[in-house]
Amino acid sequence: MAEVSPTDLSPSMPDAVEGRFSALLRYSLSILSAGAGAIHIAVVQAHYEEYWAFGVFFAVAAWLQIVWAIVIVARLSRPVALAGVAINAILVAVWVVSRTVGVPVGPEPGSPEAAEFVDVAATSFEVLLVVGSLALLSRGVVRRAMGRAALVSSTVLIGLAVMVLTTAAVISFTPEHEEPEPGHEEEEQTSEQEEGDALVFPGG
Repeated sequence: MAEVSPTDLSPSMPDAVEGRFSALLRYSLSILSAGAGAIHIAVVQAHYEEYWAFGVFFAVAAWLQIVWAIVIVARLSRPVALAGVAINAILVAVWVVSRTVGVPVGPEPGSPEAAEFVDVAATSFEVLLVVGSLALLSRGVVRRAMGRAALVSSTVLIGLAVMVLTTAAVISFTPEHEEPEPGHEEEEQTSEQEEGDALVFPGG
């Protein structure tokens, strides 16, 4: 029989016990949350330059996810699992709104944004976090057992996968820059050419 250790999920579940599958789920959710938080930290500056409230939003989201990644490993409880559901469900909802009808604030309110790999990766992590956090509230999942070797190997594989996806997402992110107004680029080129001519033919 697989070993289990008691854990206090909530006052309403005093007899719950934790199997190793629950541990795998907690470790996996912690890794996913840390990955999503890392992606959000990487885009804070770009969003802050776009609009200060966007930067603050991404910074708060990042730190909530990173703190939750620590807490879910340190102590499994119903409030912690519910917090994981709430935080990530809100972030997923905001992303859906921003890609469909556009957020109501910012430089271009009500303008939908194009989906990119970086935000799709973060949102995918968040969807898994919502599903996994809900699963932690199930007695069947909490009590399910699995071998120690399977626990270790699965955790390592999930960690590597999230690390690769997070790195690729951060690398793929390119902040949007304002495009030059029509004719402005030509004016700059003409000005540079005139300056060059003045250097070649001084006093001409």
